[in-house]
Formats: sequence, C-alpha cells, structure tokens
Amino acid sequence: MDEFDRLLSSNEILMARTQGVGLLGADLAVNAGVTGPMLRASGVNYDIRKVDSYGIYNRFNFRVPLGDHGDVYDRYMVRLLEMRESLTILRQALKDIPLAR
Repeated sequence: MDEFDRLLSSNEILMARTQGVGLLGADLAVNAGVTGPMLRASGVNYDIRKVDSYGIYNRFNFRVPLGDHGDVYDRYMVRLLEMRESLTILRQALKDIPLAR
C-alpha cells in the first residue's frame, strides 16, 4: 500500500485529472443519499461504525478520514486512508485473539 501511495498520490498526471473533477458537495451528497467513502470525501463526518457502534467497532480506535472538496481526488484519498485505518482495526482485533496452544 505504501508503494501504491507513493506511486499515485502525488503523481502530477493523476492529480491534474482528478482534482476539481466530479465535484460532489456535502449538501448534495446528503440529499442524494450518498453513503460511505463518497459521503466522507464530500466532507461529511458520518461513519456508521462510529455513530451506531454496531458489531464490535466500539472496541477499536480508528480515524474517520474526510475530504475537503468532494472531487475524484478526495474520493481516492479517502479510500486510501480508509484502507490504512482498516489495517489499524485489524491489528487491534488480532491482539485480542488468543493463541492456540
């Protein structure tokens, strides 16, 4: 994932083709019923794992990445950051699994 991030996130071609493209503002995202990473890329701080604490998510510490502009680049970055947060959650979960003897 680090290699993928280094290759793409600051790539001037990717940035030129995705920044300012496909803008989805917070109000439109909410009114259109957009959820998940696309909603958060629009800057709306709503993650059902934090709001509803379903399952065992309340046991884990993790960030909810948010975008600033709601463009394609923000959607890419939010997804990339969410993959990193998923690894953080997995590491915490693995610590609670007892070792077989």
